[in-house]
Amino acid sequence: MSILRRLNQIERLDSLIRRKSTGSVSDIAMKLEVSERNVYHLLDLMKDLGAPIYFCRSTNSYCYESEVRFSFGFVSANELQSVKGGYDCFFYEDCKIISVAHILFTANVLGMGIFEPSKAT
Repeated sequence: MSILRRLNQIERLDSLIRRKSTGSVSDIAMKLEVSERNVYHLLDLMKDLGAPIYFCRSTNSYCYESEVRFSFGFVSANELQSVKGGYDCFFYEDCKIISVAHILFTANVLGMGIFEPSKAT
């Protein structure tokens, strides 16, 4: 599976979680048009990346324990300076690329508007 397709699935699942409308794993599988096993892999991947996900029985939905935002993309060196907290970087010439594992789900950058996902064409 391509990384862009996986990112799209994470974005869609993140949207369902924010709206507290995931339902069960089988409901998510139908909504995302994937297998239940794939849903479990997506949830595990999101958790590995730092998403504070739990299942709420009263709403019958997966939820976030705290407010987070999913983002993926490149960030300029100037924008990196405004990030509070730690991060892992890989350096390539004059560019800094933040590792996905530390920036996809982080409460430290909420409201800063600097990590917006780019639109694929």
